[in-house]
Amino acid sequence: MKISLSVHATVVSLAASVALASPAQAVPGLVRASATSISDSSTTKAQTAACPAGTQVLGGGGEIVGGGGQVLLSALEPVPGTNGYLARGHEDDDGYTESWQVTAYATCAPGPAGLEYRSRTGSTQSASFGTYVAVQCPSTKHLVGLGGRTNNGNGDVSLEGLGPFDPFEVLVPGAEDPNGYAGLWSLTAHVVCATPIAGRQVLFASTAYDSSSPKTVTVSCPAGQKAHGAGFNGGGATAFGEWLVRSVTPNATLTAVTVSGEEVDGGTAGSWSLTASAVCAP
Repeated sequence: MKISLSVHATVVSLAASVALASPAQAVPGLVRASATSISDSSTTKAQTAACPAGTQVLGGGGEIVGGGGQVLLSALEPVPGTNGYLARGHEDDDGYTESWQVTAYATCAPGPAGLEYRSRTGSTQSASFGTYVAVQCPSTKHLVGLGGRTNNGNGDVSLEGLGPFDPFEVLVPGAEDPNGYAGLWSLTAHVVCATPIAGRQVLFASTAYDSSSPKTVTVSCPAGQKAHGAGFNGGGATAFGEWLVRSVTPNATLTAVTVSGEEVDGGTAGSWSLTASAVCAP
C-alpha cells in the first residue's frame, strides 16, 4: 500500500477540532536523561536512557553519531519495564566500516494522572512502497509521548515517521530502501497516554519541500511549556525509502525538538520534506 508520509497538515487540522475535557493539572518535574553507546563498527547498536528514581518515562528520542549516512534509526521507543527510552541504530545493506554511536534520550517526570502505555504491531509483510501501523489511547485520555520500531528490517527498512495524530493516536510508517528487501518485516507503534492535561498541545515545524540533503528542522514549545514527547514525519511522493532519519532530539531544557535526516546512498531526484513534532505542556 502506497501512503503519503507527510501528514502534519492533517494532524494540525484534527488537533484544532478537538477540545480538552476535564483537563488535569500540568506535569511537574519534567527532566531529560541521556545515554550513549560505545563507539565501534558493529552492525547494530541499542542504547536505553534510564529515567531517574521517582519518575516515569513519558517520551524521548535518539541520535546517530557518525555513520556517514549509512546508519539509520530503526527504533525509538519507551520501555516501561526498564523505565527508560530506547534508541536503536542499524547499518544499511551496504554496511559501514567506520565507528559510530547511538545516543538515547528520555523525557521523565513523576507519573501524571492516568499514565498508560499501549503498543501495537502490524502484520508481517514485504511492502516496498511503504506501510504503517497505528495505536490509540483510550478515548478518555490524550497522548503525551510516542515511539516506534521496525521489526526484522535488517537495515533495509527505515522508519518514515513517528506521527502524533492529536489527541490520542500515533501512526508509524516505514518503507524498504530503494534496493528492496526480500525478507518479511513489520512495524510497532507505541503511545504513552495520560488524563488530559490543561494547555497541552502538539506543535509542528517543517523544512522546505525540495531535493536537498541533509535536512534539519526544530520545533519549539511556547514559553512556559516543555516537550514531553517528540516525533517526526518525512518523505514525499517519490521518496519512499530514499531517505533516513538521523536524529530526533529533545534539547537539554526540553523547550524544543530537533530532527535531522538525509538521503540514502545515491540520493533521490524527487523532492521531500522533514517535519519535527513536539507534545508540549506546562
